[in-house]
Amino acid sequence: MPDHRLIPSKDFLLLWQGTAVSSLGSQAYEIAIVLWMKETTQSGTMVGAVMFMAGITSLLMPVGGALADRFSRAKLLVLLDAFSGSCVLLLAALFCLLPETHRFLIPAVLLLSLLRSS
Repeated sequence: MPDHRLIPSKDFLLLWQGTAVSSLGSQAYEIAIVLWMKETTQSGTMVGAVMFMAGITSLLMPVGGALADRFSRAKLLVLLDAFSGSCVLLLAALFCLLPETHRFLIPAVLLLSLLRSS
């Protein structure tokens, strides 16, 4: 008889798959934004600024971990993934509605990258 303890539960597999899809989407987003910023501004400084905005919030991880311990992890996971997705959808809407307005899109990309990564 096989040992069923070695087979992960359905809930674990769903969580793992969701995390994998979320991580893949986040990485694709980061690559697309960096390439767009490079193509639009032709500036390494602006590309660095986008990467900085996306990465600076990692300094806040200890504070975020302490706050996360006070709330339901499942609810936080769903809420924060929904918030991140909303930021990406808002940015996609801005790109569709204002495709040639770089003066507005560049600050929006920087702000939404910061919000999304936090």
